Amino acid sequence: MRVLLWPYFMLLLSQVNCSSSLSPPSVPLCHPDQISTLIQFKNSFSVTNDNYSPKMNSWINGTNFCAWNGVTCDYMTGNVIGIDLSCSQLQGIIDSNSSLFSLRHLQKLYPSFNDFNGSRMSSKFGWFANMTHLNLTKSNLSGKVPSDISYLSKLVSLDLSRNDNMRLDDTGLQSSLNVLDLSHNNLSDMIPSCFGKLSDNLSVLDLQSNTFHGTIPETFAKGNNLRSINLNGNQLEGPLPQSLIKMDDDQDNEFGSEINEEDDVQEINDKDDVVEVDKNHEEDGADLTECVTDEQVEVDFDEGDL
Repeated sequence: MRVLLWPYFMLLLSQVNCSSSLSPPSVPLCHPDQISTLIQFKNSFSVTNDNYSPKMNSWINGTNFCAWNGVTCDYMTGNVIGIDLSCSQLQGIIDSNSSLFSLRHLQKLYPSFNDFNGSRMSSKFGWFANMTHLNLTKSNLSGKVPSDISYLSKLVSLDLSRNDNMRLDDTGLQSSLNVLDLSHNNLSDMIPSCFGKLSDNLSVLDLQSNTFHGTIPETFAKGNNLRSINLNGNQLEGPLPQSLIKMDDDQDNEFGSEINEEDDVQEINDKDDVVEVDKNHEEDGADLTECVTDEQVEVDFDEGDL
C-alpha cells in the first residue's frame, strides 16, 4: 500500500510546492509553461529609457507570475488571461515567432504605447479565441490588419489607432465589435464595406485623421446602437447617409455641429471643433513618459468576465 500511495504523495507535494508562494491562496494551479512563455516574451524587449522602471521588472522567474505587474490570472484555473504592458517604454519586435501567441487563454491584451519597430501585425493575433479587448494604439506597427482578426468572435473592443503605416483588410473585422478605433493611421481608399456588418453592435467608431475618400455608404452605421462617431479629418464627399442624420440628439456625432439633411460631408472634413471620443489618447507630439496611466488603460476583470 505504501508503494501505491507514494506517487500520489509526490504529486500532491509538487502541487503544494508549486502553489505555496501564490497569493491569494485560492490559486489552485501553476503553469510552468506559461511562466516560461512570459519570461521569454520579456526577454525579447529592451527598455528605451534606463531611468524608467517598466512593468516587466517584476517578472522574475521563480516568483508568483499571477502577482507580476501587468499580469492577470484566472483564479479558478491559474491561466494568464490579461496582460497590460501599456506605457512600458518597450522596444522590440512582435512577429509570428513571439512567445506571446502561446498564451491561448488571453482575454485582454494592452501592449499600447510601446515601440515594436514597425513590426507587421501577425496573423496569429487571430489565435486568441477568448480575446475580448485588444489595444495596440501607438505601438509602431505596420502592414495590413490581418483578416484573421475576424476569427475573434468574442472581440468587443479593438484599438489600432496611431500606427501610421497600417492598412485595412476589408474582411478583417469582427461583427461583434462594440468599440473600434482606427484613427490617426493614414488609412486611405474608400470606407470599407465591411463596416456595414459592424453597425448592429458598434457603439463607438473613431476614424478621424485618416485619408479615407469617396462617399459614405448608405449602409454605414445603419444600426441604432452607434452613440459616438468621428470621421473628422478625412477626404470624404457627398451627402451624409440618412442613418447618420437620424442619430439621437444625445449621441456624439463628432462632426462639430448638429447633423441635418443639408449637411455635406466635405464640410466636416476640416472641422476641428469636434467632441473628442473619450479614449484617453496621448496628444500628438507628447513624450512617451507622458503616456496614459495604468488607471486609464487598465486590465479590469469583473467576476462576470471569468
